Amino acid sequence: MGGVKRSLELIILLVCGFPFGALLIPFTALAQTTASLTGEVTDPDGAVVAGAQVTLANALTGFQRQQLTQTDGRFVLSNIPFHSYGVSPVL
Repeated sequence: MGGVKRSLELIILLVCGFPFGALLIPFTALAQTTASLTGEVTDPDGAVVAGAQVTLANALTGFQRQQLTQTDGRFVLSNIPFHSYGVSPVL
């Protein structure tokens, strides 16, 4: 009787658990595939640099994103696909 009860519990778990597991599958497709990079550009004396052009680039994929720093020297590059990049500011 114990084996039958255990089998029945397993079947109930599989039948009841399947709909919940199926609901989780679409959320794996929503996994984060992009990133953001924030930073601050300063000169050698430590003063912030407003209006500097920050370039993020990947030579292998050709992906490139540019942003000017704000008045406080900060920049935000968003929606960047995951990969390796080089970052360079131009004053």
